[in-house]
Parts: sequence; structure tokens; C-alpha cells
Amino acid sequence: MRELSRYDVVVGALQETRWFSCGTYEVGDSMVLTSGRSTPGEGQTVQRGEGVALVLRGPALAAWKLGGQQWNACSSRCVTAVVQMNKRPSSKVHLVSCYAPTRAASREVKEAFFQELENIISSIPPEEMYIILGDFNARVGSRVSAEEEWSSVRGPHGFGDINDSGKELLSFLSLHQATVCNTWFEKRDIHKHTWQHPKSKQWSCIDYVVMRQRERSLCLDVATRRGTECNTDHHLVVMKLQLERSSGGTGRKGVKTRKLDVTRLKEGCGDEEESMKDRYLQEVLQRAGDSWCESAGVEHKWSAVKTALTNAAEEVLGKADRLQPDWFQESIAQLQPLLAARNAAYSKWLGTKSVMDLSRFRQARNAARRAIRKAKNDWFQDKATSFLITYNTVKGIETERFGGKKVWKAIRDMQRGRRGLLPRRNAVIQDEMGEPCNDKNAQQQRWRRHFTKVFNIRS
Repeated sequence: MRELSRYDVVVGALQETRWFSCGTYEVGDSMVLTSGRSTPGEGQTVQRGEGVALVLRGPALAAWKLGGQQWNACSSRCVTAVVQMNKRPSSKVHLVSCYAPTRAASREVKEAFFQELENIISSIPPEEMYIILGDFNARVGSRVSAEEEWSSVRGPHGFGDINDSGKELLSFLSLHQATVCNTWFEKRDIHKHTWQHPKSKQWSCIDYVVMRQRERSLCLDVATRRGTECNTDHHLVVMKLQLERSSGGTGRKGVKTRKLDVTRLKEGCGDEEESMKDRYLQEVLQRAGDSWCESAGVEHKWSAVKTALTNAAEEVLGKADRLQPDWFQESIAQLQPLLAARNAAYSKWLGTKSVMDLSRFRQARNAARRAIRKAKNDWFQDKATSFLITYNTVKGIETERFGGKKVWKAIRDMQRGRRGLLPRRNAVIQDEMGEPCNDKNAQQQRWRRHFTKVFNIRS
């Protein structure tokens, strides 16, 4: 998430996540929509594979909520979402993250993938835009001449030679009048290729951005960003898109208001004997006294009290981080310097390609991995110790109120830390047939029919 934030990416498409099941996960100010293989039952052994996801941030997250939070976990190879740029129905943009089978896959698996992609594209209305972001495991090459079969599907600035998978992909896109946006921008080769073969060390471009041909002018640029270090053998592909958004939208920027950290009222103030609660009270009295006017009206006095309460709380307590129990976030202060050193070594090696810089990058990467492993183990050890202390308290070794709640809180923290972030369930208003009511007017009518049925009962 930090890498996407660093490059100001508002829509991220992930492939080969190898996550089981599907769900929505709220990570900081971002929303992650995942789709993977079915979760194995008890006693079953299922190999991890495929897995795709979409990450929505900032204005993209606000547009997704404006469109009714529509998304579909099609399979472990495709996931879709719909964002609405303004209140006009035609302003919807369909986002698709897909992961195509490799060359070693069977013919049946490849045909099933293209059939699924066919169903997704066919379900999108012609007046609405779609953007397909994915790892297609194919090389499409460059356009040879303006008279060739795929002259409008691929541009003159591709990378490498075409292969059989690339021909199949171009034929599919030609049928739907789509184009590969990567091939229309003149770049250096280092800003075109996206993946290096682990054995031959040969670079290829297999990650593409696909749009309709008539909408290609909205794509301003597509290029790789080699400076990202996300423990993957692929480079980040960044697309710049120009979308007009009218002023008739919600006006929200997709940034949530963070709550005050009221839990700090129970803390002390370091080496001082004064508690945080007393410090907050003194700050409120001082601020209210500075702006208080005895002869003023009620509105002025209320404004003075309100301002004193809120400003003192922000100054003394600060904002609370809306995070689930997570070993990585709680250890970020210790891990951040090591991660920064690893990323710096990686960027330097990309520029020089020297053996010495490669060795330094590997050393920095190994040091970061060891620190991450130790932080995770220490976090679980601390939670286990807290659980034992709380359990002994409940058993009567010590007397403390609400011990049972603390036991279950420690258990839930350990479960969440082991499973990672928990999926976020979205409340969607549905009509009598179970279909979502995405329009505001439809939601209001649904509530009217609901209360009419509830209150109009014969006694």
C-alpha cells in the first residue's frame, strides 16, 4: 500500500496474490477487493494459486461508493468493480483485474479464461468505459505496418517479439475492438518491459492495460516504475488516465475523518505525576477562558466551549489510528529504516547492475526479512503472555474487573494477527427480489415500501 501511495496510484490491480476466498478488506484509507480459490475445508489440502485483487484509494474509492459499491469476484483469475465519476449513469467505468494462464496451462484452462473475459466485456454497456489491467502472460510485440491485421490493436512502440499467446490475445482484442495501451507510447526499453525470466534473464512485456479503441485518447501515458520493491518479479505498470468529473458529485475526496484517540485519557503523562485526563481538563479551561466573554450571547459562549473542547482534544490526545490488531503496523517504527535501506539498495542496483550493488541489495533484503520475522514472533509472544496474565486474573490469582472481556480480546487479537486483515462487510439496501438498490431514489422508495408494510398492520 505504501508503494501505491508513493506513486499516487488510486487504482491498483494485483495478480498472483494466491489468497483464498473473496472479500473486501479495509486497509487504512484503501479498499481491497479480492478474489481467489475456494477456501479448503477441514482436512483438505489445496495448493495455493492464481488470485487477483483491486485496490481503490482516494477519488477512486469515493467513485466506487458513489456507484453503489458494485464489484464481482468472478473467479480466481478475474475480479471487477464499477466506479462512477459523477451522477450521470453513463459516467461509469468498469475496472477489471485479470491473470491469464501461463504457456504451460492446458488448452481447456486458456479457453475458459478467454470465455470468462468475453462474458465480462459483453456484460458492459457500449456507452460505459472499461479498463482491463492484468498479467496476460503473452508478448504482443509492435505494429509492423499500418496495413497489418492488428494495426489498431497494437501500436508501434511495443517491446520484443510476438509469441503464440500474444497472437491469441490480439485476435481476441480485435474481435472486441480493444487495444493494448502500452504499445502506443514511445519509451526507453527499461520503461517498457515488466518481467524478467528467472532462468534466461530475458526481459519481456507481459503486463498490459487494455481499453476500447475509441477511448484510447483518454490514456495519457503507460510506463513501468522500476523503483518499487514489493517482493515480486514484476515491475509496477502505471497508467495515467484523463477523466472528466463534473462538479455535481458528492464533493467528498474519499478521505475519512479520523476520530480522536480518547483511550489516551487513561494514560499518564510520562515522568510527571499529572494524568492525561488532568492535562486535557486544564487545556480546555485555559482555551475556554481565553475566548470567554460573560456579556456575549449563547451562541458565542457555545462556540467558545466547543472550540476549546475540540482543539484541546486534538492538541493533547491526537487522532486515533483506525487499525485492526496487526503485528506489522505495530512494529513499523523499527522496520521502516530497514525497509528504506532495502529499497534504496534496490534502486541503486537497478541503475548500476553491478555485482557489488546486487550483493548489497541482497544483504539489505535479508536483514529486512530477519527483522520482519523477529517482529512477528515477538508480537505473538507478547499477545500470548498478555493472554496468560489475563487468564490467571480471571481464574482468581488476581482480582480485576472485566477480566473475561480481556481474555477474549487477547484471543481475537491473536486470531486477527494470524489471519491478517479481516474482510469488511458492506451494508447494501436490496429490493424485494434481492437486487441492490444503487440509486438514491430507489433506496428511498425501498424504505417507503418497507415502513408502509411494517406500520400498516391490521390489529
